Amino acid sequence: MKQARKVLAMLIAVTMVLITVPTVTNAAESDFTIKDGVLVEYSGTGGEVVIPNGVTKIGSLVFYDRTDITSVVIPDSVTIIGSLAFTGTSNLTSITLPDSITEIQMAAFSGSGLTSVTIPNGMEEIVHEVFSFCENLTSVTIPDSVTTIAFWAFGNCNLTSITIPGGVTKIDSKAFGYETNDGESMYPIKGFIVYGVKGTTAQTYALENGFEFREIGADSTLTLDVVVIGGREIIEIRNPTNNVISTKGLYLTDDENYLHKWQMPSFIIRGGESVQIKSETDTDTNVLKRAVVNFEIEKADILLMITADKNVVAELWT
Repeated sequence: MKQARKVLAMLIAVTMVLITVPTVTNAAESDFTIKDGVLVEYSGTGGEVVIPNGVTKIGSLVFYDRTDITSVVIPDSVTIIGSLAFTGTSNLTSITLPDSITEIQMAAFSGSGLTSVTIPNGMEEIVHEVFSFCENLTSVTIPDSVTTIAFWAFGNCNLTSITIPGGVTKIDSKAFGYETNDGESMYPIKGFIVYGVKGTTAQTYALENGFEFREIGADSTLTLDVVVIGGREIIEIRNPTNNVISTKGLYLTDDENYLHKWQMPSFIIRGGESVQIKSETDTDTNVLKRAVVNFEIEKADILLMITADKNVVAELWT
C-alpha cells in the first residue's frame, strides 16, 4: 500500500509539471485547456461536461476528484484516456465512451460513480485498477476485441456477475469478483457468476477462483414477437429458458430471398430476459438492450432469425 502511494505521488508530481507548460486556451471553449490535442485542464463548474471535438487525449488527472461532475460526453476524436483522469468522480454516473478509444490507462475511472460501462469496441486491454472501487457499478459490457483483463480492473465494484467474450486469453489474478474492506486484503464475492465460452480463459478463471461458471452460446430456443411500446411496433427476442444465450452469428430478415439481410449485434440474453430491436423510423433514444434494424417492421410479412449456415432459429408471421 505504501508503495502504491509513492507511485501515485510520483504520477501526480509528474503530471503537475506537465500541466505547467504554457498552453493556449480556445476562447470559445474557455472551460478547457487543450495543448496539441491533449486536454490538460478543466476549469468548469461541473454538472454535464461535453468535451470539445478535436481533443485526441484526455490527460492524466484532468478530472481527478471532481465530485461536482455528473455526466461526460466524449467525442469520437478521442483515442486515449490518461491514468487517473476521472479518479474520485463519485457523482459521475453517466459517460459516453466512443469506439474511437483504443486505450484507457491505469485507474482512469477508479472510485467514480458509474453504474454501467460499455468498453469501446476496438480496445484490446482493460488495464489494472481502471474501474476499481466503482461501488455503484452493476453492469459491464466487454466487446470481442478485448484479449486481456488486468489485475483489479473491476476490483471492489458492485458486480455480481460478468460476461467474458471467447477472445479473452489472459485474465490476471483478482481482475474481477473480489472486494476489500481495508484496501489491502482481498476477498472473493460470494455467489459471483462468470458467463463465458466453454473451454476458454473465462472458465479457467472461474474454476481457479471458486466462482460459478455458466456457458453461453447460440441456441435454437429463442422466440420472436412484435410488441408495441410508446405507439411503436418493436421486435422482441426473448430467451424463455434458464440458460444464457448469445445472438452472436445470428441474422434477422424480413425477406425469404435475402436470409442474411441484417447481422445482429452480439447480445447476451439471460434466462427470462429479452432484447428489443426497433425500426429505423423509431425515434426512441433509449438504446439500452436495443438496436436499430434496417427495415420497417410494419411492411414485413415474416420475420426470420437465421444462423450463418442458413438454419432457422425462430420465425414469426406478421
